[in-house]
Amino acid sequence: MIPAKLIFKGSSEEVEGDLTSEGKVLVPGDDLKVVWYRSPKWNPKLGFERVIIGSHPERADVRLEGDGIGLEHVRMYFSKNDPTHIDFRPLEEDSTKVQGRWIDKLEIVRMKGGEDIEIGPWRFQFELDLERDQENELSKSNETTESS
Repeated sequence: MIPAKLIFKGSSEEVEGDLTSEGKVLVPGDDLKVVWYRSPKWNPKLGFERVIIGSHPERADVRLEGDGIGLEHVRMYFSKNDPTHIDFRPLEEDSTKVQGRWIDKLEIVRMKGGEDIEIGPWRFQFELDLERDQENELSKSNETTESS
């Protein structure tokens, strides 16, 4: 899976309180790794790794707590075969935007990196670290060669 992150950009409207992740108050510029962490393991035969973004304490891999965040607000699917194939799928109605466009519940949006997204009233930029992914692959390749 390509290293991915959400960069917090603040709120798009007046909200009560802060947005937190794992008990830490987020400030603009903070980044959150988008990786599988605690949700029930996804079926490996499907060829995708699933990451849940939301407020559920036991299921959300990227846990966000604040106004307008659903328990399982968004699911992202990262292809195991094509590292550039990333799908973004909201599970909440009328509460998620990509590049300023409302995304319907269960609609799938292909992500490329660099997109501005809104989850509830909270704004983020979705980023991929393709260079870090290439470094990881090179490191794995070197480890395999050394152990042979």
